[in-house]
Amino acid sequence: MNSLYHAYISGEDRVADLYEALPASLFRDRHSPAPLPPAMAEQVNRYQQQLGVEKTDLPPQCRVIITGQQAGLFGGSLYTVYKTITAIQLAERVSRPDAPVIPLFWTASDDHDFEEINHATLVTRRHDLLTLRYTPSPADGYVKGMPAGEIPLTGQLNKLIDQAAAVTPSSECTEEIRDFLIRALGESASVAEWFSRIQARLFARTALRLFDPRLPAARRTAAAILEQEIEAPLESTALLMRQGDILESRGFGRPIRRTETMCNFFLEIEKIRCTMFYENGRFHAPEAERSFSKPEMKALLAARPELFSGNVALRPIIQQALFPVLAYVAGPGEIAYWAQLKPLFNLFDQPMPIVYPRMKGLITTLKNNKLRKRFSADTTQPFDLNQVLTRALEQEHANRYHNAFQKGRISLDDAFAHFLAPFLAPGTPAAVQQLAQRFQKNQQFYFDRFGKALLFSDQEKRKTVENQLTRLHCFFSPNGKEQERVLSLFSFLFEQGWSLIDRMLDVFSPDKTGVQEFEL
Repeated sequence: MNSLYHAYISGEDRVADLYEALPASLFRDRHSPAPLPPAMAEQVNRYQQQLGVEKTDLPPQCRVIITGQQAGLFGGSLYTVYKTITAIQLAERVSRPDAPVIPLFWTASDDHDFEEINHATLVTRRHDLLTLRYTPSPADGYVKGMPAGEIPLTGQLNKLIDQAAAVTPSSECTEEIRDFLIRALGESASVAEWFSRIQARLFARTALRLFDPRLPAARRTAAAILEQEIEAPLESTALLMRQGDILESRGFGRPIRRTETMCNFFLEIEKIRCTMFYENGRFHAPEAERSFSKPEMKALLAARPELFSGNVALRPIIQQALFPVLAYVAGPGEIAYWAQLKPLFNLFDQPMPIVYPRMKGLITTLKNNKLRKRFSADTTQPFDLNQVLTRALEQEHANRYHNAFQKGRISLDDAFAHFLAPFLAPGTPAAVQQLAQRFQKNQQFYFDRFGKALLFSDQEKRKTVENQLTRLHCFFSPNGKEQERVLSLFSFLFEQGWSLIDRMLDVFSPDKTGVQEFEL
């Protein structure tokens, strides 16, 4: 799938037919979808008010550039920030007075993989990693498999906020940011809403709007797509599988895997988001041990649309039915699975938006920049700590001193042995032999003492170098992964303040390839 991503961002012909258009076409005149319907515009505006966002109403005739992510703890990892920045900057670039474009963030409140979002990893002021994990229990109302939009909030999160503020580098901004997190927590009804409030505050000075697919107007509009899926439940699955065959034949793998009976929507049953299957004329939810006829499923959709949601394949179709999307800002994995979706857009008579790659970023500091330069460490990608450590130690003077001593001692041992041989030979007077033996012993004592001193110095150097490289590894390659996929923005926000986002917006660019660096 990485090969597909690289082929796509390189504009290779072998992937062009998998998408509606390549990213560069966003900046050229092309057919635009109809503007945002008033009912949906009203829903978006009301949601901003709910989040406490002070923004003017959506401009008439607007279109959107959209991105989204699961509702991660403390706003999720850094790549969520980079997706958002990319959407904001793209919208600014393509917007015109007569055709405004608004950046929109889709909070994936329907997602139910809590293990993906229940933690935040921070770099502490001691330059090590701390992972904070939220673990609500059934007693709190949590049920494994429930959507993020229903996961309850408990006092445990207040403690995690205090802990985050205490262990990360601090400043005069720390208390204000801590207070906001606690206040936003108290005003939220779920993990997903808390995430949205954090996003809204981070990007308060931009045109960004937030959206939750669990809003009533969204459910009603999505019902038309879901009804078509219920009427012909395996047609979209067959198209997905056929497009997957094409991708595999081109050497790209199969991003979305399906069985022949798996539907492309979920049904929430007793707070659990259940995968649906269609066999023998009935819909089955094995997780809940329930089944439904087609008329029963249609009736349930009409009465309770909030119980239905699209999966990874159907969500982009629903997204397009809700909004006039010019482009979707995607990460590498998303770009891969979008290559499988073009037939589905045709099936549901929806225009496929441009899939635009998000920027890739790397946060640095002046001190860490000096260290990585000193050790020649490539921090733009995960690196092997032991490999870099070995190379660094080989370059250190203390190590060379110790090596030089070992070589010199061998030569001197041979020389002294040759020098003392006549004085230790048989027949030499006992007094002379005793003096020679004492000289030999003293020579060995001082050699050993000097060697141990050098060795100690070498070990100290090793410890220093190891500590410095461990610091680099935690910062640039946390847990052996890319920084953007692990670290939370709050590793830096308590010290840098809310203006950090504004500074990042000034530095980063959506059309630069490769990893862009931002020095704190």
